[in-house]
Amino acid sequence: MRLDRNALDWLVPGFFGEKCLALGRALPKSLRRKLAPLGQTIQVVQERLGRPASYRQGRLADALSEAVRTCHGIAIPPDAWRMHDLPGHLRMNVQVRDVRQRVVDQDRDVDALRTRHRAHVAKNLTSDLRQSVEQRDLTAFPDAGIPDSLVLEGSAGRSVVYPVLVDRGNGVDLLVQATPDGRAALNRDGYTRLAMLGEPRTARELRREVEHDAEMMIHFVPLGSLAGYADDLVAAAFWFAYFDGKDLPRGKPEFDACARAGKAALRGTFSEVVLHARSILAKRTAVARDLDGLTSPAFAQSRDDMTRQLGKLVGPDFLRRTPRQHLPDLPRYLEGMAYRIDGLQGRVQRDLAGLAKVAAWERRLAAVAEQADDTESAAVQELRFLVEEYRIAVFAQALGTRERVSDKRLAQRFDAATAWVRAP
Repeated sequence: MRLDRNALDWLVPGFFGEKCLALGRALPKSLRRKLAPLGQTIQVVQERLGRPASYRQGRLADALSEAVRTCHGIAIPPDAWRMHDLPGHLRMNVQVRDVRQRVVDQDRDVDALRTRHRAHVAKNLTSDLRQSVEQRDLTAFPDAGIPDSLVLEGSAGRSVVYPVLVDRGNGVDLLVQATPDGRAALNRDGYTRLAMLGEPRTARELRREVEHDAEMMIHFVPLGSLAGYADDLVAAAFWFAYFDGKDLPRGKPEFDACARAGKAALRGTFSEVVLHARSILAKRTAVARDLDGLTSPAFAQSRDDMTRQLGKLVGPDFLRRTPRQHLPDLPRYLEGMAYRIDGLQGRVQRDLAGLAKVAAWERRLAAVAEQADDTESAAVQELRFLVEEYRIAVFAQALGTRERVSDKRLAQRFDAATAWVRAP
């Protein structure tokens, strides 16, 4: 179920002014005082946002904050507007109807409605319906292909389902799920496994090369299974060579074409991934050692923040979670952490102020990811690494950023991504 969440937040013109005033009244007292007299302040803001060029453009909370800043010079954080603390009539009522236009369900809490609707669709996926589509233990791309979605007819009515390829190690299962959530990550692993199964000898040779790289494997030991890491590295090379940056093939001829082109690029791609992985893991070891040395209680918050950052950047599955174009960035992010550690002594308060700025953007990133059907989508991933660039700008500016980054630029990129993930 896809809805334009932005449009729902803006409500309808007849209630828009009342909603803006109610949101102003719901602000924390420390912020609400800045807007006094509240009625007049909100009236100016509401009139500005009600213009055709502004109405329903982007996220309402962001628009309100920008309008207050522009009209009155007052800074109100977007997350201070309490959208869920409003009376029922100031929140859009959303209905789900069947093919006869009968109301099946309705709610003013869209997230609750979405959860119930998805549960209903999943319940309608009976074993008979699944068996009509699903296949197990595939070692080659199915001759019938894999559509983007399917409409299945069952006793409970029609259900739209989404086929996915699920990696099982020695084979792949073609399954269907009730929602598109998480499909990209599953398909990445499933398509990659089929490509590797199509070139078993080459896959084995590449795994052995990884396993015999003793220094790299020693650096990975604290993160998990060495056999799993070797398989992940080879899988990353196959994915980057065969499918990365392309629409996934839906038919067997398209899959075979990707395989032919990918095979020619595989060896060079593998060497590229190994070089990046060696550098990343060596720098990760050095940063982890430096973090262990931050034993003073004064460093606790900064140490905990960097420990979380390190786990997100270079966890056991970092080769699966890092897009190809960002692998060269990871060493610089790790150098930024080392730079921050070296400069921490005597600058704890400054570091904590920077941490608070970064944390605000990480909360926005989490909110965007939560709204997205796929947390591995290009839009979410680009925001994720943009926040890492922001960390460099805040904590290690001397190292330089990949692109110009500031709070204003982040706001623009986050607004665009928010509109995209909420689009119908």
